[in-house]
Amino acid sequence: MVADEAAAATSAVGTGIGLRAQREFSAALAERLAAWRFPDPEGVRYDLSEQDVVSDDQLRLAHGKGVRAIQHAAFTVALGQYCFERDLPHPGFVILDSPLVTYRPPDGGHDPATVAPFGNASGAEDEVSDNIVRAFYEDLQRHCTGQVIIFENTDPPDGLDDQTVDIRFTKNAQGGRYGFFPR
Repeated sequence: MVADEAAAATSAVGTGIGLRAQREFSAALAERLAAWRFPDPEGVRYDLSEQDVVSDDQLRLAHGKGVRAIQHAAFTVALGQYCFERDLPHPGFVILDSPLVTYRPPDGGHDPATVAPFGNASGAEDEVSDNIVRAFYEDLQRHCTGQVIIFENTDPPDGLDDQTVDIRFTKNAQGGRYGFFPR
């Protein structure tokens, strides 16, 4: 019975989104991913029946956690920008939790010289393309109308614009900001 009610609620929401809106939103989603230098952004779209992102004819859930995270971030940012540009209701901000730290480009899809290590000394397990990280932050700074709050386990690249605020949580009561909530 609960499943029937959930399906009915989902169906009611889905019927209010037209094909044109789906196509325009899918284009906005692909534009975000292209700006972030995500591989094959043209193959990414929003699927109304699944109510999720589809990439290379696979649901977002079929991909690894890094691809899922960056696609979720692109969905969230694209939805905000889609609403802003059309004067649709939106709270005016998005919050992204670790959108980049787990993403890895496809094997053979990146130049080892452009990979920046994060986390461990060897960098073998914890690396993400510096080009994608830089493109991600530059796109958000230049093309997002609302406020974007990012919680990430790595430092952003140098050269953020003057309106960007970078707060490092130190977990040190003697120096810097201890954490998101006051100690």
